[in-house]
Amino acid sequence: MPATSDTILEEVSSFLDAHGDDIYLASFSHIASLPAIILPVKELVALCAKHGVLTLIDGAHALGQIPVNVTDINANFWLGNGHKWLYSPKGSAILWARKDSQSWLVPTTISEWPGSFQDQFIYVGTTSYAPFLAMKAALDFRISIGGESAIFSYIHDLAVRAGQMLASAWATDVLLDQNMYAAMVDVRVPTRNLTVAAAM
Repeated sequence: MPATSDTILEEVSSFLDAHGDDIYLASFSHIASLPAIILPVKELVALCAKHGVLTLIDGAHALGQIPVNVTDINANFWLGNGHKWLYSPKGSAILWARKDSQSWLVPTTISEWPGSFQDQFIYVGTTSYAPFLAMKAALDFRISIGGESAIFSYIHDLAVRAGQMLASAWATDVLLDQNMYAAMVDVRVPTRNLTVAAAM
């Protein structure tokens, strides 16, 4: 830190140039939690593809914070939780696999529906289906309070303002440019003494 999308891509590109032949699968967070940076996942996927490296994007923090278009990102696999920012309950999530990569995935519970990729994953045994069903209600709620764009703008602006307030109060700074954040912001604490920082 500080970092930019370009510096991240340069680092990954250099690493793949040196070690790409030894890597089979690369996993990247869509939005990392520490630091809370939006990674340039589409470009990272393209870099990995040049080296024949499969990609898995961990979108645990992405759903509900930023627009997500999994087909445009074009990773082999994309995963995302609904319970963090989408307002749906724990246990609600998305698993997406590119058509040419679906054969790599096998459900933990084998059902009597051995049809399509989706059919194979539809039966999860004696687990409650309520979290899955609740995702529609969560999406409907988000529409009722203004829709995705309004929510994204509101939570981003709130996080940026809060980060600026803390940085000002502590006479420090925010670690990254605001366009690299969604609804989480990293603010430098005013000490390198972890004992003092923990007591703040």
